[in-house]
Amino acid sequence: EVRAVDGISFEIQSGELVGFLGPNGAGKSTTIKILTGLLVPSGGEVQVNGCVPWRERRRYVARIGAVFGQRTTLWWDLPVIESLDLLKHIYQIPAEQYRRNLAEFRELLQLDAFLNTPVRSLSLGQRMRAELCAALLHDPRLVFLDEPTIGLDVVAKERIRQFIQHIHRQRGATIVLITHDLADVERLCSRVIILDVGRILYD
Repeated sequence: EVRAVDGISFEIQSGELVGFLGPNGAGKSTTIKILTGLLVPSGGEVQVNGCVPWRERRRYVARIGAVFGQRTTLWWDLPVIESLDLLKHIYQIPAEQYRRNLAEFRELLQLDAFLNTPVRSLSLGQRMRAELCAALLHDPRLVFLDEPTIGLDVVAKERIRQFIQHIHRQRGATIVLITHDLADVERLCSRVIILDVGRILYD
C-alpha cells in the first residue's frame, strides 16, 4: 500500500499565493487533484469555500480555475478562439465579461499571433498561455496551477509569471502553485508548503 497523501493538514486564506514544492512522487499533484474534485480521498476531510470538492463537483468547479501543465483543457483540433468560445457557453459567462476578459488576456498573454491556430499546432509556450486564458475567463476566485512553466524557455516563463502576478494582485485571486522551479517561488509566492512522501515537511 502506498499512501500518496498521508494525513496532511493545512489551511489557505483567501487571497494567498501558496507554492507547493517537493520531489516527484511527494504527493503534490494528488493533493491538488483532491482539492479540485478529480480524486476522492480514502479518508479525512476537505473543505474549499464551503464545498466538499468531489461531492458538489458541478457547483464547485464552476467557481475554480485549474491548469495542469501535462494536460490540456482545450480542444486539440480546434483553433484556440473556438475553444475559448465553447468555454464561454460551458461556464455561462456573460457576453460583456467574456469580451472584457478576453481582451485583457489577449494583451497580457500576447495571444493574437495564434488565436486562430489549432491547439495541436501550438508550441508548448503558446499552449500554456492559451490554457491560462481558458482557466480564468470565468473569473474564478481560486486557481490551481500545476507546473504551468514546465519545459518553457526563459521568455515564456517570464510572461507567465507576470500574468500570474497580475491575476493575484489585480483580481485578488487565491492561487495554489505547484512548481519545481525555485525562480517561480522566489518571484511569486509569499508562502511555501514542502511535501515529501505524502507528508508536509515545512509550511
